[in-house]
Amino acid sequence: MARGDGPSRGRDKTLYFGDLERGVVPTVSALGDNCPVACGVAIVLKRRRKGNVALVHFGDGAASRGDVHEAMNLAAVMKLPVIFLINNNGFAFSTPAAKQFAVKDLSVRGPAYGMPGFTVDGTDVLAVYAEVRNAIARARSGAGPTLIECKTFRMTGHAGHDAAEYVPKAFLEEGNKRDPISLFEKYLLKRKLMTPSSVKDLETRVQKDIDEALAEVESAPVPDYLSSLEGVLLRRPLLVEGPDQ
Repeated sequence: MARGDGPSRGRDKTLYFGDLERGVVPTVSALGDNCPVACGVAIVLKRRRKGNVALVHFGDGAASRGDVHEAMNLAAVMKLPVIFLINNNGFAFSTPAAKQFAVKDLSVRGPAYGMPGFTVDGTDVLAVYAEVRNAIARARSGAGPTLIECKTFRMTGHAGHDAAEYVPKAFLEEGNKRDPISLFEKYLLKRKLMTPSSVKDLETRVQKDIDEALAEVESAPVPDYLSSLEGVLLRRPLLVEGPDQ
């Protein structure tokens, strides 16, 4: 919310900051560019030999960018511990998948570069978990990268300004039926791993966390205007007048 004490100090929004202490590398706005960055991270991890693995996720639209293909080729050649995860939600902004690529599954690109490729139901939490776990084990063994395609749905527009009027009604109706949270909730209830009351308690706790976080950030200070000059290379001295001058 563009607050001065936020991760980006008010310079950007939620998508483009990270936390290196938790292993989250800040995201590049052009999402395909994150794939070469992930390869660089994986090179460092490989040299450290601590069993860490890099995972980079991007959409079906970004999957057609040249830097993504270059990254997958580099990762395969160097057997880097990196996982390429494609969130295929059927639309690259407003372009449907059928007009983006001529293959049924984007996972076929993995073997083309010398790495395994798998397509999973992206609305199935356990299926995604299992495939990623296998890919992590493979990377840690020194066998190199894996490409995973998760087929899912995007239930909103590309961004706040996008009403998604180009999405067929039937597509959204199918997406509503495949909500991953609802599907996993049904799975847990059916196997008596949770009860309706425990689900309600969880929802209440989560809503409380959200409300408290929102209240905290709304009371946080906005950035000081002079901080906008930090981290900027100035080729000549810049005179900045204060608010009272």
